[in-house]
Amino acid sequence: MREYKEHYHCFLCGDRYPTKEKADECFWNHSELEILRWIAFELVSSRHFAELNQSTPCADEMSFTTEFLKELNDRFKVAEIDEKGLVWSLAIKGKRV
Repeated sequence: MREYKEHYHCFLCGDRYPTKEKADECFWNHSELEILRWIAFELVSSRHFAELNQSTPCADEMSFTTEFLKELNDRFKVAEIDEKGLVWSLAIKGKRV
């Protein structure tokens, strides 16, 4: 019988790592397009299963923790917050929310 060893997987390629940090490092080393496609998949599948169960998807059911979202923005500079509020710098050029 094999001994179970705790391990973590990269969300995108499925490679195994001994620590969450190493799995996260692998994830963030994938291309921007791969990461964005994974996010879209997570959103669509979470919504799909919520509809099947007649419930509302919540953040706990998805992988979008505050830490994940901060890392996403740090890497891809999707939005910024200045003294006047939130600026969607890449999604909608120069528009404020």
